[in-house]
Amino acid sequence: MPVNTPALGVVAGLEAVAAWREAAERQFGPEAERLRAEISRLKLRLAEAEAALAAAEAPDLSEEDDARTRAAVWSGLSVDRAALEARGAQLAGARADRARALATESDPALRAELDDLGATLAGAGAGLPDAWERAIEQRRAQVQARIDALHPMAEAALEEAPPGDTLAVAAVMSLEPSAGPPTALAVVLPVPVTVWSDWRAHGDDLCARLAWRVVAVLAESLRDVGAEDAPMRFTDRGGLLAIQVWLADNDVQGDLRGALAAGLDALNDDARELRAAAIELYGAWLEPAVLEGGPHAA
Repeated sequence: MPVNTPALGVVAGLEAVAAWREAAERQFGPEAERLRAEISRLKLRLAEAEAALAAAEAPDLSEEDDARTRAAVWSGLSVDRAALEARGAQLAGARADRARALATESDPALRAELDDLGATLAGAGAGLPDAWERAIEQRRAQVQARIDALHPMAEAALEEAPPGDTLAVAAVMSLEPSAGPPTALAVVLPVPVTVWSDWRAHGDDLCARLAWRVVAVLAESLRDVGAEDAPMRFTDRGGLLAIQVWLADNDVQGDLRGALAAGLDALNDDARELRAAAIELYGAWLEPAVLEGGPHAA
């Protein structure tokens, strides 16, 4: 703001202002140019730094993570199934041995008769008349049935001495969508699908019992959240038993995931056959896209 300027006419006054501006620009111009040049240089360095940061940042790993998780889960389910089947065979053998031992303790003649009958059949080969062979086989089956009747006692005895270290296996589960009211639930068990499709071949073996237990937990959990009428479908996923539950038509109330977790915890505590086999079942939750990407019917 001009101060103490002499009184001038319009023309002279404007010329004086122009002269002042010219002098001021000469004074500050180089500094402004320097500052503009510095700003340009800093902008260039910033752009170079942003480019370097982008190059140094990790790429989007979500797809690779999903693929690795999917491979680990389906491979792991196959490993768990094989381990369960091996542990079941081990337990069945131990139970049969214990039943025979109990039979010998309670009735030594019974065990001796079974051995004699087996030796007779093996030694005679094809020399026995058919009627005799059928009679011996029938008697042998009767004796074996009496021994088999001791299996529950044998199983109870084995609970105190499970065969080997605790075997941890997982039921893989997924809720869709992963957040908000669920519309579908999928569960894949580490047991062969034949425990459902050919149940007579399994009887009450370890894999079948595990499947029954999980289905019971699932039914109870659905009831706890008001979805007891939700349709349940059993299907084949790469030779494994999968359970699909449609929830979209049910008003699910409460935490289904929490109910299932509590049910599995109770299963581990209460299931005699799991304790006898030293099995601990976990629930592994996955995003729907990961589980859906696995194998389908074998």
